[in-house]
Amino acid sequence: MTAVREAPPAAAVSLGDLQATVSRDDLLQALNWVSYAINRRPHPAGMAGARFTAQAGGLTVAGFDYDCRATQTILALGSSGTALVPCDRLKLLVRTLAKGVEVKLRVDDAFLTVVAASPAGLSSFHLPLLPPDLPVDLAVLDGDRTSLSGAALFRLARATLAAGKDGTLPVLTGALLHPADQGVTAVCTDRYRLVRATAPIDWSLGHVLVPAASLRRAAAAFAQQPVDLALSADREWFGLSAQGRHLQVRLLTGEFLKYQSLIPEAAPSFTADRDGLAAAVLQAAAVGMRLAPVRLEAADGLTVHGGSSGPDSARAAIQVAGATVNAPVTMAFNSNYLLEGLHALPAGSVQVNATGPLRPIVLTSDELPDFLYLLMPVRMPS
Repeated sequence: MTAVREAPPAAAVSLGDLQATVSRDDLLQALNWVSYAINRRPHPAGMAGARFTAQAGGLTVAGFDYDCRATQTILALGSSGTALVPCDRLKLLVRTLAKGVEVKLRVDDAFLTVVAASPAGLSSFHLPLLPPDLPVDLAVLDGDRTSLSGAALFRLARATLAAGKDGTLPVLTGALLHPADQGVTAVCTDRYRLVRATAPIDWSLGHVLVPAASLRRAAAAFAQQPVDLALSADREWFGLSAQGRHLQVRLLTGEFLKYQSLIPEAAPSFTADRDGLAAAVLQAAAVGMRLAPVRLEAADGLTVHGGSSGPDSARAAIQVAGATVNAPVTMAFNSNYLLEGLHALPAGSVQVNATGPLRPIVLTSDELPDFLYLLMPVRMPS
């Protein structure tokens, strides 16, 4: 038997004699799920742990932060009890165990004892418990409710492609969900591009600004399951639940961009094959300096230019075969943002709607009518 033991923390506390036998795979999945919500800042120490609550037939694993709360309940055998354990350390330990083995969890004084089978026999590990400094719990979601399929949630989460990452502008890190004629629309923007995605569902939650990273994570986890959505009565918390998993996030506050006027209503300026245009943009970007824009010139045909206009600079001009130009226009764009927009659309024909060299363009596809990618151009030196 292999044993690892550390000195107990001074204020470690457990409630009840927690004992549970669980599947290694279920436990690892639950720890991965709740770790998203766990505070990794040094204080308070209690929010760096996963709370284990054993009840008849199940073990609930929970992680809490000031703005995010996640729980998952897995099958378990054992007695009731509660303990706060170091999540990251336990997750690394469980990951090293053989797949499919049973894991026995037991609280001994100020330690969590983990026992599992190994090729050499039984292995025993002893991890110090954490002090439960802040007894936070799930918010009460007694406000408006609705439900949707995991596929619909995934469709809405496509908008998070354009969400901002600057924490000093929290509104831009969110996804605005609001009712639309076709159901519900999700919109994200980082000021340089904007994505709008729509799903045909019955939406009764009004306008909510959800952290985009949380929406994206929930969509990936619930892709194959029906999902329940709910708000707290004060509209401060937003919750998603599916088959034993719960995620609650604090809604963002602030006024979101009034984006409707940015979307041009005119017919597409030109149409091109997505893969052909993406390949041309990639080649043109390779010629220029890092982060240098690429220029799209739509006239008799569609040509993508890269590089600099200086006499001694590298330059590229790639014609896109099969493009159809309806209205001549010349514009320049950040190549990375343009490529991300093209790759977000399905293969085939892509419509590009542009109304002027300094006005945003809109990328759409007939194969994906509920998705729109808007991109701001950059000003090229004269």
